[in-house]
Amino acid sequence: MNQILRNLSAALLLVAPLAACGSDEAEDAASEATDARNESLAAALADADGLSRLSGALNETAMATIFDGTASYTILAPSDAAFDKAAPSGGGGENADAVLAAVLREHVLPGAFTVPDIARALENNGSVEMQNMAGTMLTFAKDGDAIRVTDEDGGTALVTGGAIIANNGVAIPVDAMLKTQ
Repeated sequence: MNQILRNLSAALLLVAPLAACGSDEAEDAASEATDARNESLAAALADADGLSRLSGALNETAMATIFDGTASYTILAPSDAAFDKAAPSGGGGENADAVLAAVLREHVLPGAFTVPDIARALENNGSVEMQNMAGTMLTFAKDGDAIRVTDEDGGTALVTGGAIIANNGVAIPVDAMLKTQ
């Protein structure tokens, strides 16, 4: 895991100066930065349109407290429609919360990465693998103009919008849930 994160971090550090050269990527990064919020990732998600199911799930599983802390995370944030289509069912109770928490960990990456960061890494490497907080690998690749995320079991989600940037991380909206078991 550490090697993969070092590789991605190194790739991002190598390409970061290129974004200042007046490209569309630099404009995208500047545009995305205007969406930055001076609040925690948990608070930003609570206020975000179309992500209320994710915010509720984080609260239900007590994972929201993680995103109120100081550590940086990137959440691949399933939209409300993605939750409606594929939310895990466990019949209620503690077991259901454990299943939901396991699914949510599939969507959490250590460190804060924006969509332009990932796009630049993809330009240099074609695809990028990162280990999520569940300990499995996610692969990022271009799909036309979009970015596709694929889990180890072949489940996929597309990045569907600009990131929500908080003071301790980033939420990147995606159109599907990964590993819904």
